[in-house]
Amino acid sequence: MDSVAKNLSNNARNSQFLYIWTDCDREGEHIGYEASIICKQANPRLIVKRSRYSAVQHNEINLAMNNPVELNFRQVEAVETRMELDFRIGVVLTRFQTLLLQRRFQAFQKKVISYGSCQFPTLGFVVDRYKKVKDFVPEGYHSIAMEHTASESEKASFKWKRFRVYDFETCFALYSNCMQDPTATITNVDSKEKLKYKPYPLRTVEMEKLGVRFLKMSPEKTMKVAEQLYNKGLISYPRTETDIFDPSTNLNALIQKHISDPLWGSFASKLVSGDGFQRPRAGRNNDKAHPPIHPTAHANLNKLSPDEKKLYEFIVRRFLACCSKDAVGYQTTVTAKIGGELFTTSGLMIRERNFLEIYKYGAGWNEQSIPVYTVNESFTPSRFEIQSSKTSAPNLLDEADLVDLMNKSQIGTDATIHEHIKKVQDREYVIKLDKAPNKGRFVPSNLGFALVDGYDMIGLDLSLSKPYLRGEMENLLIKICNSETDKQSVIEHCLALYRSIYMKTASERQLILDSISKHLDLAQSSQGNFSGTSNRNNFNASSSNGTHITDNQNSSNIVGKCPYCNSGDLLMTSTPNNEFKISCSEHNSGRCAFVLDIRNRDKKIDRVTLLVQKCNICSSRPRKILFVFKPGSVPPTISLSYEGCVFGCNQMLNEFLNIPQRSSSDLVAGRSQSNGSNVIEIDSFPNPQIHVDIDDYELDDIVSILDSENPLDGNFVNTTSKNNYNQVNSGVSVISEPNIPSSSTNIFERVKRAKFFKGGNNLQNQATTSDNTSDFFNSKPPLKNISLFNKLKNPRTKKKSTPENKTSNPKTNSSLAPPTCYCNIECVSKVVRKKGPNEGKNFWTCSLGRVNGCEFFEWVNN
Repeated sequence: MDSVAKNLSNNARNSQFLYIWTDCDREGEHIGYEASIICKQANPRLIVKRSRYSAVQHNEINLAMNNPVELNFRQVEAVETRMELDFRIGVVLTRFQTLLLQRRFQAFQKKVISYGSCQFPTLGFVVDRYKKVKDFVPEGYHSIAMEHTASESEKASFKWKRFRVYDFETCFALYSNCMQDPTATITNVDSKEKLKYKPYPLRTVEMEKLGVRFLKMSPEKTMKVAEQLYNKGLISYPRTETDIFDPSTNLNALIQKHISDPLWGSFASKLVSGDGFQRPRAGRNNDKAHPPIHPTAHANLNKLSPDEKKLYEFIVRRFLACCSKDAVGYQTTVTAKIGGELFTTSGLMIRERNFLEIYKYGAGWNEQSIPVYTVNESFTPSRFEIQSSKTSAPNLLDEADLVDLMNKSQIGTDATIHEHIKKVQDREYVIKLDKAPNKGRFVPSNLGFALVDGYDMIGLDLSLSKPYLRGEMENLLIKICNSETDKQSVIEHCLALYRSIYMKTASERQLILDSISKHLDLAQSSQGNFSGTSNRNNFNASSSNGTHITDNQNSSNIVGKCPYCNSGDLLMTSTPNNEFKISCSEHNSGRCAFVLDIRNRDKKIDRVTLLVQKCNICSSRPRKILFVFKPGSVPPTISLSYEGCVFGCNQMLNEFLNIPQRSSSDLVAGRSQSNGSNVIEIDSFPNPQIHVDIDDYELDDIVSILDSENPLDGNFVNTTSKNNYNQVNSGVSVISEPNIPSSSTNIFERVKRAKFFKGGNNLQNQATTSDNTSDFFNSKPPLKNISLFNKLKNPRTKKKSTPENKTSNPKTNSSLAPPTCYCNIECVSKVVRKKGPNEGKNFWTCSLGRVNGCEFFEWVNN
């Protein structure tokens, strides 16, 4: 800026007049004032004048040049007041937050925790809405729906006057009363003219909101494109709070410029001819500086960029719609009565579309036809029933919602709202989601959520995260512009408010620290010696290229004994992208096929660390793993740092990592991770679903070892089963070997030692089990409780299909009764589908499949 100041000084020395041509708003007035100070230092005799205009057009510029005015020093004073308050408040509270967190948490040693009087209320809006969505509890309600079909083309849906009731018995009683005489009688038919009002003239906030909704452009992008159009002389000044056209504005001349356009030229011609023209509606806002946003020249759309084309077309259509007439329709409302309950329906016929012909941005008004009814007419409803539903949670905020809230609460100006939204994203206080169903909506980051939650726990009415303090400041700035108060009084008043809030906040700062510890899982240090890291070994595998390491690797890479083969060690390798792989040391030799490969394609994992602590649930005692997730990858209520075991006992971690459940057949068959058999990808939040891949099992054949789980430690405990064995619906019972203590056996071990028998009255099912193991079994578990190693069993020795083996079956072969296979369970019948001489023939085979069961085979007709 020194070069700009030097240039101003050089030109001012030999000049007589200085004309200020900056933007005609508060900020523009202040910039012009600062420029005049620099120029008058070089030439004290300089005469300063202010030019006021609203569009870069020939007539506007000439008018402003010939009618200069004085600088508005009240607006200059208002801007200086805001700048001083923002600076003093921001410096004090940024320093307070930064030092508070840096002294207690190592993670913030190199981070500035910025505070802004507009930033934090904006963050507060996002956090408040997130809490409402998270804490929402749906409530069931009931209503009565009625329909009447008069003919194939005429149908009416009636709405219940009561709308809804929350008690089913009450709704059922009203419904039963109606059903005593299920004949509806028309009690009233009301027909009248109805208007659909045209939109108000366009102002900045409305343009930003509709840009998000219909143009799919962020407020920041919308303002950038609008400035480009303004600099090209195609639209008026895009930063305005005014939605009222001055009576002296020559609207007809502006419309005349568009009569040759191929898209809206015919509509513009109709307005110019006087057919359909009407003065725009007057809104409630007038900044007395700029007119509403409108086109100032016709543009060839082919010469504009795609974004410029979209925004320019929107502004033109909005302007032409404002100059048109309201849409006119004819609405008929019908009221029917049945059993003392009233129901209404309405039909609409549009007579004059007017502005609807040109405006297509959310102004839909659709015709709806209904049968013709007369008073006292009776009919029998074609549908009359109780409908039940639930209340739905509010949506997370998107940019249009945020712009609207900020504007109503006076957080920022029409020219700065989009900057504050971008700033809270740059500060990593809020995150804009990029995947459905909440694409484009905001959630707070863990840090943003923790800060606001900490301020809220202090319990101040004028909290630093609420909009009230900033709203008070904006109201006082308006009073400065209106000469109702002065700069010094406003500064003293606002500083007194913030000072009292600061003193209370500083005295309760421990609540903020506790909130940070809770939501970011960070240990506090009162002496500056940061704890919580001495027992963690940063994992630096010697094989960082993702290849399998052998059993001669450093012990710091050993997770534990392999629960699959019981002979090798589980070794952990990582890549520079924070992807990691756990494989058995016997994998390369072909003696064990266990591989767990977790990929990090979306960069949601920031760091993976192998800890010293071991899992107390799994009998093999594998070491725990610390996951550090990036902001936005987990909900704010879940810590960014999470440690746990990935071998089935910690179902929450398994579900969050989206670890699929694989059967042992994948591993026994020797399938590598290259074909995706055990590949895990970290999906974006939220994705808690476990995808279970069951090769040869039907849903009813799945036998779970789990019935319920302890959510505190991840241990699976059955609290309901008291029998020695439980028969599953599929006819498969699980009987565990006796004398296996449940407390010392992990899920994998229990599955591996389990035996499967045919259910029913078979004598083999009378085997007994010890009480401490039978509690781990259930009759029909939920599918989601199947953990990683539930399906992993030792590879069994497959029996050959020999005559000796066939004669050992306890059942005789019959075309009516299925035989039993070598596993002693009932066979299933299948059909040959391969082309050849046996195509279409039925055969018996093991219901568990050839891999997980046995190789029993027999033709049905044998």
